[in-house]
Amino acid sequence: MVASYSARPLSPGEAAAGARAWKELADGTLPSETVARIETLLREAGTHDFAVFVAETRGEMCGIATARVVRDQLS
Repeated sequence: MVASYSARPLSPGEAAAGARAWKELADGTLPSETVARIETLLREAGTHDFAVFVAETRGEMCGIATARVVRDQLS
């Protein structure tokens, strides 16, 4: 059976969990200061033309994606 995934915006309250997930995706190789910077960015999701999305399956975070939002139409 193929896993079913859903995507949704990351809430600022999930920034710490998102930063930990990012560190896990990097096999734990990110320095603590980098993880702290990632957490700060994730906490600001939805502001300053920056968006973060979470992929979930069965209510568990299994992926994370970021996007820089631009005002001009992409071609």
